[in-house]
Amino acid sequence: MEDLESKIFEKINQIYKELRKFADLNKIISRIELREKIKDLLQKSPFTTEELNFFEKKYESSPLNYIFLGSIKEIPDSINAPSLIEQKNYRDITFYHGHTFATDDETMEKAVQRVYNFKKERCR
Repeated sequence: MEDLESKIFEKINQIYKELRKFADLNKIISRIELREKIKDLLQKSPFTTEELNFFEKKYESSPLNYIFLGSIKEIPDSINAPSLIEQKNYRDITFYHGHTFATDDETMEKAVQRVYNFKKERCR
């Protein structure tokens, strides 16, 4: 079981590393962008049925929710996780960002436009 758990967290840490790159690039990320990015990364590195069963039993969560929450809570689950601890609602969209990133109206408008484009692309 320990070997299975270490394989699972190797995958999760790799996903966290990719999420951190994504967060560093975008600075402010909407809830939908973050969740969809996690889904994409989980598809690239899928969990086996055995790993999923173990994970869901031990952590009472899906990998998607575990990684999502691990990225936005005050104390991240891993040193590899992005630190998106600040939350801001702007024009009915929830955004997350690091505590050192300042959000002005221009930045927020650009982020909203990016979200609209993202949704348009995903809904084709």
